[in-house]
Amino acid sequence: MQLTLADGRMLGYAEYGDPNGRPLVFLHGFPGSRLAGAILDRAAHARGVRVLATDRPGLGLSSRQPGRTLLDTAQDVREFADTLRLGTFTVLGESGGGPYALACAHELTDVLQGALVVCGLGPATSPTATAGIASKERIGYAIGSRVPLLAARTLLPVAACARRWPRRFVHVTRWQLCRADREVLQGQLGELVAADFAEAFRQGYRGVADDLTLLFRPWPFDPSAIRVPVVFFHGTDDRTVSLIATRELAGTVPDSQLHVYEDDGHFSLMARNAGDVLERALELSVALP
Repeated sequence: MQLTLADGRMLGYAEYGDPNGRPLVFLHGFPGSRLAGAILDRAAHARGVRVLATDRPGLGLSSRQPGRTLLDTAQDVREFADTLRLGTFTVLGESGGGPYALACAHELTDVLQGALVVCGLGPATSPTATAGIASKERIGYAIGSRVPLLAARTLLPVAACARRWPRRFVHVTRWQLCRADREVLQGQLGELVAADFAEAFRQGYRGVADDLTLLFRPWPFDPSAIRVPVVFFHGTDDRTVSLIATRELAGTVPDSQLHVYEDDGHFSLMARNAGDVLERALELSVALP
């Protein structure tokens, strides 16, 4: 599905869960798309949550927006919610969607009931940004931070592989991940991850490069100034995003909570604990009607 924003850009989105449930805007990881929200579908149906997963500019079905910032995307979320008449809502940012969720928490204080950050990236400028992650991820961080356009372009054949040979893509993706991640990617989640990765490149690599650039720039807001509830979730065995960096970030955001899941990794946390995450979203929406 798509809707037209005030400036004429198209915003792509998909809905999952209970269409009459409490609204939650899902902000996908990197590289990713609205398809990633499907991981919440079953748990959201069971708990009365309406999941609305959006594509960021230049990814999936959303028009590119050159020069955008994290704060611009927060305003897209506001316009999206206004157009669909969501009223108050929560946001959930997964992995590379984490900084965008926090940008929403900073900017949308009048409509946001809270933000959930699942295995979310912290500031790339932090000394702990790559602490404890796999060597292939550290290499990716180094390349992405220096030459994001080149990094995104080199991922094009990977996206083609994900589209044509998803099992081969998943086999490569599982390399250097923890046991829990390798296990969950063997099933339907692996197929979803492949489809989501490929969809990010629907329009080519420039939108992906825009996204990567933003994730490695200093954030245009101060996390210590956030005044809505924020709940972080992270696995002890995450080898893609640093738990140490998340602990540091959670200590910066006022009155935030951090839930650490033993033996879970980057992919397994949501796959195994989607119900827990959504229960917390419901608690936030009840606490702030």
